[in-house]
Amino acid sequence: MEPAGAGRGPGARCAGGEHGRRPLASLFRRLRASALILALSGCSVLQPHRAAFDEVEALYRSESARSAAPPPAGEAVAACAPAEGGTPFPLTLQAMRDFRVRYDRPRTELAQLTVLEGMIYLQSGQPGMAALLREDVRAAGASLSSSGRTARDRLFADSFASLIEGWTAICGSQDQSYQAPSEARRVEAAANAIAAILARAAAEGLADPAADEAALYLAATAAQFRMWAYATLDNARLADVGCDPAARRDAVDAARRLIGRFLSDTERQAAAAAGPDGAPSRIRYLWWYGYLASEEAGRCPVP
Repeated sequence: MEPAGAGRGPGARCAGGEHGRRPLASLFRRLRASALILALSGCSVLQPHRAAFDEVEALYRSESARSAAPPPAGEAVAACAPAEGGTPFPLTLQAMRDFRVRYDRPRTELAQLTVLEGMIYLQSGQPGMAALLREDVRAAGASLSSSGRTARDRLFADSFASLIEGWTAICGSQDQSYQAPSEARRVEAAANAIAAILARAAAEGLADPAADEAALYLAATAAQFRMWAYATLDNARLADVGCDPAARRDAVDAARRLIGRFLSDTERQAAAAAGPDGAPSRIRYLWWYGYLASEEAGRCPVP
């Protein structure tokens, strides 16, 4: 009779001993090889929360195309008036609510949704609502920090406080017969801050076409801020020292160069033919780029 434990060496501790471990090791090797093949071929398994987020992204891009930078003729009115016909961005906001109910753990996507929600309020003429999310967007932007190229939502988050500052000043003065120079300087400072953010982003490089579109939106918004501020300041100067045509032209050209920085050579050449009526969002930016080169944009106001 064998002693207890006899014949049960190290190789017998698991079912099949070494023979039991070999098939398992072989399986792991095959799985690693399959994962490597998928990675090298560009294939990936899309997680459910990522697919849902991509749907939100698609809806935002579609609905924001109709809220792109308006033409100069209606710049302040369009940006300060809430959208007609009910809730703005209805499909995007509903998809955001659905995502938050279903998924509460993907921190990056939830941070991106916070930034986009703030931008929706700004793009639909509700700077007061956007201001309520100022700290949430700031915190979300900080969580999106990354090295390398600048992504769209980080660009929006970095510019968010300046966007609120500029639109709050402009929209708050719409019902007043006189716009104070102090408000104009506040708007001009917001434009300068956005320009600095865009200069840094351009130096780092933009992550993708969505970031490029965001940069164009911000550059056109900075141009709107500058035009409003210059018009207000020039009107205030008329009774004092008058408008300096050269200084105004230089300022308008600076706003134009900022937009042009994010356009292709072909787009810059086509800007003269671009028109605002019924045009997609990118054509609106071309319209602004062309308008800022015009004599009208650089002309001092008439006393």
